[in-house]
Amino acid sequence: MRFKFCLPIICMLFATGAFAQHTVGNNSYLGKEPIRENCTLKGIPLYGRVQVVSIAADFKVCEVVKSAANLYVKKVSTFPTSCGEWQFVDNNPDFTIQFVPASAADFYIYFDNSFPGLPPTLYSK
Repeated sequence: MRFKFCLPIICMLFATGAFAQHTVGNNSYLGKEPIRENCTLKGIPLYGRVQVVSIAADFKVCEVVKSAANLYVKKVSTFPTSCGEWQFVDNNPDFTIQFVPASAADFYIYFDNSFPGLPPTLYSK
């Protein structure tokens, strides 16, 4: 009989996220919006002209190992038109990023000059 009171408490803990974990390497976030299949986040395409800033960035990112990344990024010098292609600029960016520790990041990146974009496991069916 003592277990009938435990079930509502356990359900409440799971519902509030008390046991939730921030999962690295896939598209699961604790309280954060995931990268969409069309390579956007917060309605902003994750390709284009990017400026690194120290405050008030559109996105906070953390560079990690390939297996933990949510986005593979290729540095390009012109025409960043595909998912994960970033041209780093000093002015007129399409969006801004700030490099932060993993715990504060909106998403994780890995610099990959061969295969930029979303990791294949994120949206494989």
